[in-house]
Amino acid sequence: MLKIQIMDMLLPWLLKTGGKLLITVLIAVIGYKVIRAIRKGVGRSMEKAGLEVTLRKFLDALLYAVLIGLLVFMVAEELGIKSSSLVTIAGAVTLAMSLSLQNTMANFAGGVLVLFLKPFKAGDYIVTKDYIFILSTIQKRVLQLHFINKKGDQKRNYLIVMLHQLLTHKFHRQR
Repeated sequence: MLKIQIMDMLLPWLLKTGGKLLITVLIAVIGYKVIRAIRKGVGRSMEKAGLEVTLRKFLDALLYAVLIGLLVFMVAEELGIKSSSLVTIAGAVTLAMSLSLQNTMANFAGGVLVLFLKPFKAGDYIVTKDYIFILSTIQKRVLQLHFINKKGDQKRNYLIVMLHQLLTHKFHRQR
């Protein structure tokens, strides 16, 4: 008798919620496929535009994060979760992370500027007051520099420079 009462209560709830849950799953699956197609198209256009690989990867990751965030909001709205509460939580988390990662974000922003503006390229000489460096590699947050002293002797030492430090000091590029 108890099983029949539970089934009588559970069946209408499952029919009502099951349809909503099915629609939510469809939105998530179709949304993910759309995101993959968008990323593929944007990746091709960035490749045709001749953007550097590092910059393409960064922009692809940024695009992916934004699109997945939008998809999460859409799915949450479909499930009945108010987006205002999600925006509040996301804002608080973003604020806390940005305050705790301030220097790291400065390096990252410096890396993006170097990748966009291309003031330096691998193989460039960077001249400071005391040293001459050869730029070995450019990464998102750091540059790897090869020391050369003023006499022209090449040392085997490398220097890793955070990009925001490089951009805030006066350096001269020589090719």
